[in-house]
Amino acid sequence: MVSSDLLLAVKCMTIDTDLDVLYLVNADNEVISIDVNNSSLTKCCDICLDVASYEAICCEFMSEERSVFIALTTGHIVVFNTMTNTYGTVGCLSDGIQAVAFSLDQELIVLVTQNNSLVLMNKLFDVLTQKDLNTDEFGCHELVSVNWGSKATQFHGEGQRDSRTQQQTFKSYSDFDDKISQISWRSDGLYFVTSFFDHKTNYRKLQVWSRDAVLQYTSECLDGLEALIAWKPSGALIASSQLLPNKHMIVFVEKNGLKHGEFELPFTPNSFKVQHILWSNDSQILLIIGSETREQLSPQIMMLWRQTNYKWDLKQRYEFKDNTIVAVNWDSIDASLLHVILNNGQYIRYRWKWSTDDLKGMVALIDKNHLKLSDFECSVIPPPFYSYSLDFKSQILETCFSKNKLAVVLIDGTIALFEKSAKKETNGWNDFFAITLENMTKESEEVFNCFYANKCEDITKLTHLTVDETGLLYVKVLDITTDTDDHIIAMSCLKDTIGVIGSSGHLLKANLKDKVVDYWTDRCDKKVVFPNRCSRLELIQIENRIVSICLSEDHTLYLDNE
Repeated sequence: MVSSDLLLAVKCMTIDTDLDVLYLVNADNEVISIDVNNSSLTKCCDICLDVASYEAICCEFMSEERSVFIALTTGHIVVFNTMTNTYGTVGCLSDGIQAVAFSLDQELIVLVTQNNSLVLMNKLFDVLTQKDLNTDEFGCHELVSVNWGSKATQFHGEGQRDSRTQQQTFKSYSDFDDKISQISWRSDGLYFVTSFFDHKTNYRKLQVWSRDAVLQYTSECLDGLEALIAWKPSGALIASSQLLPNKHMIVFVEKNGLKHGEFELPFTPNSFKVQHILWSNDSQILLIIGSETREQLSPQIMMLWRQTNYKWDLKQRYEFKDNTIVAVNWDSIDASLLHVILNNGQYIRYRWKWSTDDLKGMVALIDKNHLKLSDFECSVIPPPFYSYSLDFKSQILETCFSKNKLAVVLIDGTIALFEKSAKKETNGWNDFFAITLENMTKESEEVFNCFYANKCEDITKLTHLTVDETGLLYVKVLDITTDTDDHIIAMSCLKDTIGVIGSSGHLLKANLKDKVVDYWTDRCDKKVVFPNRCSRLELIQIENRIVSICLSEDHTLYLDNE
């Protein structure tokens, strides 16, 4: 984490993935760099132009030129050279700029001016073509009627006859719409989509363009469609948001402009403003950031959604009460890494990993504040369907099984412990109940061990929770400090030994009795270091020695260093 007054009002951010350096432009038009490897911050230069007022709306690191492209609202295009720490103006659009997007190969740049003109440039900033977004044309692939009749003559289902003639009165645009255009490229660079507000119809429209800026499709008119768009990297769908009188949704639109799927946000209508929609580069996570609008001090909310068998589940939810996110970007190399800038000048990196855990056929799936359990020993009920659910008052962060016990970590810091009942219920399912002093299994000699790791002020704290046979809960905190700036990727425990894998690939050994943390060594007394990122770790005992078995993300299996 990095903090500085220079980051108090960041307007845009870009990443040099080769050197792990972030470049940012703040409200004072200062270019700032952050070296992620050593957490150092440098002010590179001030952008000074001969105009009254201007601010950056987009910046993009150009890897071949080792330069940062910066677009200003006045229409000026500035290029900052990271090798010489100098900048220059390479062009200017007289109508100003409201949106910019680079193709993934950085060969083409699409800009939308303040009067909704689309400008296509190459990487040398030569204008290739210019189009007007305010067009009545559908595109090259206009839909053809197959004579299925009008809506009034189509079958609408039992009890829905009157709906054929009734006209629903929805507002054509959202109250949160700022009327600003947006651009998003498909990852292969063959198509891009623009979202612009058509003042003639009072609808926001999506237009899909080819790589050479030829209009292909125009979306159907969707009531309450909002401005933000994000094309899924896998190329299938375009994500946006839609506000209706009875619900607020994230909707998906196909390349042909037709709506294809949706899921509802867990907020009442007109109470939540969507501020960011971003896909991770592996298309696994859809990031939604917004804030509730009913109260002045409402927190900003960051949500991570994932699709399982066509069902969208809220996997993680974070609330920012005192500070808000002003800039956010997924890392283009590490799909699980998120870069965040807060309005108090803090730069934070979030990294997640997918974890699969089960208990003798019992599988748990997180969805908001519900833990959905499926017992595959009794019946095959694949997620998102489930046998039964454990409901909590706040968002679930993580779960883990230990023998016949279950631990659930909540976002408010609460850890809920459950034990699996030995008796069978009438419906055939085993039941989970909360572990307390009254209902703890007295005849059981098993001790519940739970470990939770978090990083605070560059020190990783390993919290050890123990529930003994009387139901009493003991908490021990062990500090893990190494000579590398590690964060924990995976953990495993056997007896009094805990194995911890750091982001650098080192395997650490924590002894619960001695409270000593040291590097794990193999049978040749060499430090165990994994060359590939390992997300699964298990400890086993071979004769009198505890060894580690690790599975890397490229499916390589390691036994210590072997």
